[in-house]
Order: sequence, then structure tokens, then C-alpha cells
Amino acid sequence: PQAIMSMYDAKEMTSNYRTYDNDFIMGKQMPPLDGLTLINADTYPAPAAGDVTLVLFWSKFSKGTFKNVMPMYSQFRDEFKGQGLKVIGVNEDTNIKDCKAFLEDPKGKYSKLYRSEFCIAYDEKMTLHKACVKLALNTLVIAQAFLVDKSGKIVWHQDHSQIGTIGGTFGVTAMRTAITATLAGNPVPSVGEKAPEASSDEESDEDG
Repeated sequence: PQAIMSMYDAKEMTSNYRTYDNDFIMGKQMPPLDGLTLINADTYPAPAAGDVTLVLFWSKFSKGTFKNVMPMYSQFRDEFKGQGLKVIGVNEDTNIKDCKAFLEDPKGKYSKLYRSEFCIAYDEKMTLHKACVKLALNTLVIAQAFLVDKSGKIVWHQDHSQIGTIGGTFGVTAMRTAITATLAGNPVPSVGEKAPEASSDEESDEDG
């Protein structure tokens, strides 16, 4: 339908990374965020129960990807903060010092390229990561995000893994539409369902 097509640009429509209504994790309850170690909550308050929340998994060592993604999520925070959206970046580095160094940036190495103006938290022992992997029954790679409604259910899943090859705007239009609808208390508009992949061991109709 045209309404669906208008939410995507040509690259999104042909990408294996686009989001569908039947994404396996849609409608599932987001694991609690209260076990995270907050890094900059004095400046950017952490989400609380009942908040519409955008949860981004990130790593300092994925700099090529997050050169585009971090400013994008800073933009979402700026755009929707008056409407109640909370944004939290969940760091997946092996050492909390790496996360803090990225944010403190004493030499000004990252701040201009990686604007990170939203709540940042450290996922010690990757507890939240593992819980989300279990939910998705898949490997949760860095550069994925989840939009969570007021009831705590995941209503949108955005995969930014392909960002390095297609640029920093991938998924922005569709995700903005999902955020706007969720903040208004409305269902996220349909984006269609992904057709099931044909089984590789499907039996042939031919005899012999």
C-alpha cells in the first residue's frame, strides 16, 4: 500500500534490515532497565516505568556505525522530549572505563562527531543484552534499538547494522512515525509483513 511505501526510501524498501509487523520481538515485554549502571543521569534523566522509551544498544568500538547513530538519537531526544520520550543508550563495551572515556572525551576526539545527548548506561555483565537475546531467540548485535510503549511492550525494532553502507538516515522516517504514534497512545502504523523464507530442505514435487 502507498501508506506503507511512503514510510521508506528506496534503500529501506529493498533492505534485509527493514522492520516488519511480524518481527519476532514485536509485542514482547522489554526486560527491566533498572539493573543498568547510569553514567550521565544527572544531565539526562533515565527512563522510568510508564515512559515511552527508545533503547539503543551501542559500543565505543563500533565507531564507524555510531558516528551516524548517536547524533540521530540525540535528535530524537531533542525532537520529542516535550512529548515525553525518553532515550537511553545501553553500552555494551567490556569495560565501563571505555564508556566513560567516550562520554568525557577530554581530547575532544569524539564529541563533535558522536553527539550523545541522551541518557547513557552501562550494561554490566551484559545482563540486559542477554535478556533481549533470549527474547529474540537470536544474536542481538550492536546497533539495534527498541521502542517501548508505556506498558513496557516493544512496539518497534530498528536494526542499524547496515548503517555504514547506506548512510545515517536509514530507518529514520519509519521510526519517527512509530515514535509519534506511540506517544499519542496509538498503534504503530502497519509496515507490512515479511514473507516466510522458503525451506531449503523442501521436498521436490518431482518423482525419483
